[in-house]
Amino acid sequence: MKKLLVPTDFSQEAQNAVDLAAQLAEKLDAEIILLHVLEIPYGSYSVMGEIHLDYTFDQVYQTQLINSSKQKLDELVKQLKAKAVQAASRLIFGNPYVHISKTISDQNVDLVVIGSKGASGLSEIFLGSNAERVIRHAECPVITVKGGVNLNEMKSLALASDLTPEQDVVVKEIQQLQALLGVNIHVVRVKTPYNFLGEEEAQKQLKAFQERNQLENFTLNTSEAEFADLGILEFAEKNQCGLIAMATHGRTGRAHFFGGSTAEDVANHSRIPIWTMRVGQ
Repeated sequence: MKKLLVPTDFSQEAQNAVDLAAQLAEKLDAEIILLHVLEIPYGSYSVMGEIHLDYTFDQVYQTQLINSSKQKLDELVKQLKAKAVQAASRLIFGNPYVHISKTISDQNVDLVVIGSKGASGLSEIFLGSNAERVIRHAECPVITVKGGVNLNEMKSLALASDLTPEQDVVVKEIQQLQALLGVNIHVVRVKTPYNFLGEEEAQKQLKAFQERNQLENFTLNTSEAEFADLGILEFAEKNQCGLIAMATHGRTGRAHFFGGSTAEDVANHSRIPIWTMRVGQ
């Protein structure tokens, strides 16, 4: 991993993401790209850097907002460079999700680290969030973080999986992270009333999963809960895991509304950082 993208709105959650990305960048000798997107209607930002604003808007306010955002980005870059971390910043106008996705593609980003306040109730169902959309559709792995994280204190991570071969690509990525952080992997298959599996068959699948992926420094586990996201969270908290890793299938439209996404649900409700990677369609 050589390029890490950190979208920021300058909130505390975003600062937590910057801090985590800095720790990863130090270990990886990677560059951090800080991205701030201003949602200014009818505004544009040219490739030469000129700012064009529709005169129907308060230009004084817009200019102050732009200058303030530039100063905050410059300060974040300065903080990172003081830690000997390579850093660059981008200030763009438009839709945050669109420009996060475009930056991932244009800059060949290897990992996104994004802060999130989470969501609950109707806002979670109907409004969603930029973080949720990034989790669901990003072309690279995403770490969603809420609180502060110290990687040097992390001892283990929970890898939640349905144990199918489709998710083996996720394991390869997690093994690289395991080697980087020096942590144990707790593989967990959550059994719910909707995807129930007998314990004997579950253990058989766990063993095949372990052998197929040549896991090292691991434990194999099952957990039972009414819903998969609750089972994953309960397991991770009980075992004091510093990170939860899992795949997301990137459902959209009606499939997403009715079926939901376990990865998004976990990211919304967990205080533990969540590492996600899209698999399949």
